[in-house]
Amino acid sequence: MRTASIYVVSVLALWFALRWATHMSRYELLEAAGVRTTGTIVSTTCGEHASFKYEYVAKGQLFMRMGKRSEGGLSCASLTAGLRVPVAYLAESPQMSLAGDPAAALSEARLFTTVASFIFPAIALWMRHRVRVKPDVA
Repeated sequence: MRTASIYVVSVLALWFALRWATHMSRYELLEAAGVRTTGTIVSTTCGEHASFKYEYVAKGQLFMRMGKRSEGGLSCASLTAGLRVPVAYLAESPQMSLAGDPAAALSEARLFTTVASFIFPAIALWMRHRVRVKPDVA
């Protein structure tokens, strides 16, 4: 029973930590309330940092942001300067944006968070069980 309790607490703690680390709440906001527009890739550093710069206009103002790897379903390796890409941003906070599809980013984050949250605690508990010193039987 104790092992099951440790497992459940570990799964929940890891799920919440990964939810924060993967920006899942940001993706949920952009998916639910994001304004869709088109932006332009400004530059890429895919070989070094797996990131790219993009710009878009919101409320008559130009914004420039950084995108990461394949966040939002965009493959960094296929991006080139000048390429037009979909962008979602929050109307009340236009600096919060995502190049690509927020639904794709959200789906990827949910999958990673859920799988990792169940697998890693199971592995840790299995390893703990294997290294536990067993008493000598005399």
